[in-house]
Amino acid sequence: MLILYSLMLILSLMLMSLNHPISISAVLLVQTILISITSGLLNHTFWFSYIIFIIMVGGLMIIFMYMTSIASNEKFKINYKMIFILTPISSIFLMNMQNQWYSTHMINNYLTLMKNYPFYMHFIKYFSFPMMLTTIGLTIFLFFIMVASIKIVAISQGPLRQKF
Repeated sequence: MLILYSLMLILSLMLMSLNHPISISAVLLVQTILISITSGLLNHTFWFSYIIFIIMVGGLMIIFMYMTSIASNEKFKINYKMIFILTPISSIFLMNMQNQWYSTHMINNYLTLMKNYPFYMHFIKYFSFPMMLTTIGLTIFLFFIMVASIKIVAISQGPLRQKF
């Protein structure tokens, strides 16, 4: 789990230095895969993770279509200065995360105890304390993705408009 958390942290830091739409989409796809795996391991069931992954891939497809219609021939430029800055920062964060690992390990013990309950109890834990914030955050995130998709795919304006 610590490896997954550290990879998510490094990808989040790397996302700030990227400026090409395809590289940003690739990092978002890998980040989505890591979040889905982490969520599945914490919940002992992967159906919620699968739904998150499918929704995010759908959103990334819309973003990819939009970006390829706007900027189709941009070249990749690697910012070496940001790489040299982010490497020590991410290593410091990784050293500090080992101390916080014990608090997340306590949540894992709580969820392991919940594993022995009947099947309907697995659905209740999505709305109880540890996962409640994730559910609320995902709901708000999906709302913003829906609004952004509607704005991007407006029929009368923008790069995806229909030409008659």
